[in-house]
Amino acid sequence: MSAQTLQPDEGSTARLERLEAYLREDPSNPGLLTEAFGAALQCAQWERAAFHLRHAQALQPGNLAWSLREGDLLLAQGQYQLATELLDALLSLDGTPREFTDAVLHNLAWIAFQDGRYQDCADRLTPGCRIWTTLHRPHWPACGCAHCTTRASWTRP
Repeated sequence: MSAQTLQPDEGSTARLERLEAYLREDPSNPGLLTEAFGAALQCAQWERAAFHLRHAQALQPGNLAWSLREGDLLLAQGQYQLATELLDALLSLDGTPREFTDAVLHNLAWIAFQDGRYQDCADRLTPGCRIWTTLHRPHWPACGCAHCTTRASWTRP
C-alpha cells in the first residue's frame, strides 16, 4: 500500500488527536512525542509527524532514535533517496549501539528491495545484521522463523 493510498481509520485519527491534546498540556514528554509521531505516521499525516519530529529533535539534539525516526518519515513518504542519504550518514557514525546499526541496515535493505535491487538488499542484511549472521544464516531458509521467512520473501526476485 503506497503512502498516497493510505486511509487511516477513525480510531487512528482520534488517537492522534488525543495524543496531541495531551502534548499541549505536557509538550516536553518524550513518550507522548514518540507516540504522537508514530500515530501521525500511521495516519499519513506527514506534516504533523514532521512537527513532532522537529520538536523532539529540538528537545533531544543528537538522539539516535529520533534520527532513525526521521528516516522512517522519509520512508513513509516514499522519499527513498533522501532516506538513503540520511541512513548512510547514520551508518557512518562511530560508537553507535549494534542494535542501532542493525536497524539502519534493515531500513537500507528495505529501500534496496523496494527499488528492485535484490542483491543489494541481501548484502545489506547479510554481513552486518547480528540477528542474521549469528542466529539464522546457518539455518536459512530451513529455520522457518519469522525473520528468515521475511528475509526469504524479500530476497526472491
